[in-house]
Amino acid sequence: MKTLDKMMIEQKTRITGGDDSDRKHLTGREVERLIEATRGSRNEARDRCLLLLMFRHGLRVSEACGLKLDQVDTESRVLPWRWL
Repeated sequence: MKTLDKMMIEQKTRITGGDDSDRKHLTGREVERLIEATRGSRNEARDRCLLLLMFRHGLRVSEACGLKLDQVDTESRVLPWRWL
C-alpha cells in the first residue's frame, strides 16, 4: 500500500518531470484528496473540519491537536489559538 506522500511525489513527477521536495505546503488538489479520503470514516465530519481548518488558516498539526472545545466561541465565531 502506498502512502499519500509517495502518491503525491509520483503524481508530481509525472506532471512536471521532477519532484518538489523543497515544497512545504499542500496544493488545493492535495487537500481535496485528503478530504475525499475521510469519506465513510467513523469521524468523517470531525476529520473534514480539521483538515479544512488547518488548510485555510495555516495551522500546523501540533496546533490543531492542541485545540480544545472550550476555546470555540460559537456566538462570536472566534477560535483563538497560539502560534507555535
